[in-house]
Amino acid sequence: MPDFTIGGSECGAACGLDPYRSPVALWAEKTGLTEPREAGEAARWGQLLEHVIVAQVRERGYYVEQTIPEWEVAGPEPWMLSHPDGVCATNPGAPRGVLEIKTAGSWIKGWEEDGVPPAYVAQVHHYMHATALDWTLIACLIGGQKLELRTVERDDALLAMILEAEAEFVGYCERNEPPPPEGSPATTEVLRRLYPRAHEGETVALTAADM
Repeated sequence: MPDFTIGGSECGAACGLDPYRSPVALWAEKTGLTEPREAGEAARWGQLLEHVIVAQVRERGYYVEQTIPEWEVAGPEPWMLSHPDGVCATNPGAPRGVLEIKTAGSWIKGWEEDGVPPAYVAQVHHYMHATALDWTLIACLIGGQKLELRTVERDDALLAMILEAEAEFVGYCERNEPPPPEGSPATTEVLRRLYPRAHEGETVALTAADM
């Protein structure tokens, strides 16, 4: 049975905000045209370093809880899955927020001037909707040597746009209709894999029937 759910790490791609994974690339995975993307070396090191980053978050004064099985299930929307890294608070009695742990290369854009990359903003709003929490602490180890902490407050107007984009993406999957190509390298790569003849100079019309 096709998997037309959207997890938090897929939210940015579904919304067209992930610079490394386009809506077309994610759609091709979801509809079985390409194999799901493997986690890779960077993801493995991210998992290995997660407990180190959490320890540093605690050292900086946050209360952290990582056992949250009640939220590692489907969210309020039928297509939504949620697997947040944990919840945190400024002290055990304070309102809790989502905790999202990241590792990133030093070349990743979006952290300048206390900013957050757009794909991460979408991801944590996905989690805040699923958990009914109002804020998120993102702890990102950049370049293996600099820990950045960012607080993202829930923005209901932004969340509405994210949910609309996710629903639109799921609709493309259910209709077996590709999202409009937007010219990103990720989309170009998946189209080359699906239509190798076009890469050789032959024109191929991208219709729903062909897909």
